[in-house]
Amino acid sequence: MRPPTIQEQMVQFAELRGAHVLLRSLRLEDAEQHFAAVEESRATSRRWLPWMDTYTSVEQSRAYVARCEAQRLLGEQLSLGIFDTTSGRLLGGVSLFLRSILPQQLGDEEGGAYEVGYWLRTSARGQGHMTEAVRLLEEYAFETLGARRVVIRCDTLNPHSAGVARRLGYTHEATLRHDDRDGDGNLGDTLVFARTDLDRRPVGQSPAADEAAGANTSWFTLGDPAQHTTLRPIFDELCGERVLVRPFRPEDAEALFAAVVASRDYLLPWLPWAIGYDSVDEAREFINRARARWLLREDFTVSVWERESGRLLGGSGLHPRNTAVSEYEIGYWLQRDAAGHGYMAETVRLLADCAFDTLGAERVFIRCDARNRRSAAVAERVGFRFEGRLRRDGMAYDGAVRDTLIYSLTRDDARGTE
Repeated sequence: MRPPTIQEQMVQFAELRGAHVLLRSLRLEDAEQHFAAVEESRATSRRWLPWMDTYTSVEQSRAYVARCEAQRLLGEQLSLGIFDTTSGRLLGGVSLFLRSILPQQLGDEEGGAYEVGYWLRTSARGQGHMTEAVRLLEEYAFETLGARRVVIRCDTLNPHSAGVARRLGYTHEATLRHDDRDGDGNLGDTLVFARTDLDRRPVGQSPAADEAAGANTSWFTLGDPAQHTTLRPIFDELCGERVLVRPFRPEDAEALFAAVVASRDYLLPWLPWAIGYDSVDEAREFINRARARWLLREDFTVSVWERESGRLLGGSGLHPRNTAVSEYEIGYWLQRDAAGHGYMAETVRLLADCAFDTLGAERVFIRCDARNRRSAAVAERVGFRFEGRLRRDGMAYDGAVRDTLIYSLTRDDARGTE
């Protein structure tokens, strides 16, 4: 008999009970309590939780409760009320978001990365309620859902939220610069804290786990397509000293397929999608999807060519991640025989300049496997700043759970200001 899926586990969820708090799904009859708690906390919490400004009636709280229940039934997230076990009073909320499923290329649905978000009404602060609530939900994620990683993110200026993570023993992994906006629209930095399954397992319990721990010292959301209309200006091509960067065209399918096949074993440790190219038709299908998203301004995948010879060197792209701060991710790959010659550093420089100058980006970032020294070196050569190491954040093609390095450039970096 197969184990229950994440969706089935969430559908079966009833409650989590601690010494002082009870976590359960909100019900329609909780809407008045929810609205009252938001009203009480709006002035002190809206800086960190801009959504509070959108709740102006009990009806909106009622709609929120209905959405939370739908998301639970779909297996997308658990959004729970925090209730005092003695009085039954609603103290705040805590949510568990599914951020990534690590073994997605291996067909295994379990073992993902989760994020915990939370808020507490003003009158309930300083009594340990949130620390207890997050501990309960974290244990559920690890022990019931089989999580490998649980993340907490908060503004660098929010000491209460960071204090919860620190009290629970979470590791500060990164500080993401200009990663979000507060309730007044100001750009802010984000702290990333995490605990992994290995953090919870005593050393020596499993030789395999100990070996993995010695070897290993997502949550990004795609932008709203409405923010990337077909009228938005974007380049037809970018020319560097040695490279030409442009969108893929239908006639590139054979060159793309040949490039992937020739370098498949070189790419696979870092890019599991390389296993999927079995024919020119599959390369053509990828190009058609990329062209469609380019036309809709949803994503900007590009090919990289050597100007002198006209040879396809690899691929890259600008990928919208967080439209609230106009944030883009740059990804890239090169054929084996094109690596080590500076082509990708030149490409990334062109794309980063385009992101800031044409797309109005506030932040551009690069993620890579911590073992992929060549990819990290590109980011460093172009001047991206190292922000942190996310532990057990992804899964490699060989089944190894890997760490992820994050590098970024902000608009201030590009201008040469602090």
